[in-house]
Amino acid sequence: MNQVTQYILGIYQINMIIRDTVSYVAPRKEQSFSKEIYEHRGRSLELLTAEGSPFAHFVSINKEKADKLVENINEFKKEMYSPESRVFRVVGEGIEVDDKMHHRVYEMAIGIYQTLLDVLGGYIKYAKDNDQLELRIEELVAADEYFFRSLSYFALINDIFKLFKEFSDAMQQHKGEPNPIAKFINEDINKMVQLIAFMNKHNRVTNLTYKKMTDLTNAFIEHMGGQRQLPEGKNFPELFTELNEFALKTLQDAETNWRTIFLPVAKAHQEEMKKNERKNPEDLS
Repeated sequence: MNQVTQYILGIYQINMIIRDTVSYVAPRKEQSFSKEIYEHRGRSLELLTAEGSPFAHFVSINKEKADKLVENINEFKKEMYSPESRVFRVVGEGIEVDDKMHHRVYEMAIGIYQTLLDVLGGYIKYAKDNDQLELRIEELVAADEYFFRSLSYFALINDIFKLFKEFSDAMQQHKGEPNPIAKFINEDINKMVQLIAFMNKHNRVTNLTYKKMTDLTNAFIEHMGGQRQLPEGKNFPELFTELNEFALKTLQDAETNWRTIFLPVAKAHQEEMKKNERKNPEDLS
């Protein structure tokens, strides 16, 4: 495994943690979260961004461009994986998630993930141009994008629908008249819709399952906003159920696809790390 590959994987692992952080705010049958895994992710994030890491080397040769990214990642560590976190709280051997702070996870994770995805794209181009692209690295990064976006969509869809129900209740309580509560909820909905638009703008996933899911989501958003009529005989809960089921199916497909590629790459990487000490990062300058 050459040095470029090791550097790609070093930075890629940060995006894995960013992705896995979103899983804390996605619906799941078992709503308990392991303290051990949570703390391991926090420690791993520190190691993957510490001096001597591939990420630190990237920052050292792209200082002006990378300053904002470093600031955002440090803020992410503080808000997600420190005792100061308002999103996650260690309780006994588990983790509690503040449901009212989901938006903060989305805001930070989606932006950082995209920036690191662009960084990885640069390294992959370098590897291709220099005939150093190994294993299934490009496939792995693409599979992770499919996984991350599917997970983010699934989580966002559920939060948007919860907010939409709260908005509808607030409007009913005020007999359909605009009111401060409904306005506040609508602002939160719009923030999440904007995050979906951001993902759509930067998306490179083209498979039909994912595209059908995004089409269904965009249609549902238009239904909510009154920009599209409801299908005859259908109501919002029925439309949401159909969308949610397909979003879950998409997420399951994305995760299965990712695991198929990731596991052999991870095994090869671990074997390489055991065999060789880290080489001089200046070779990539």
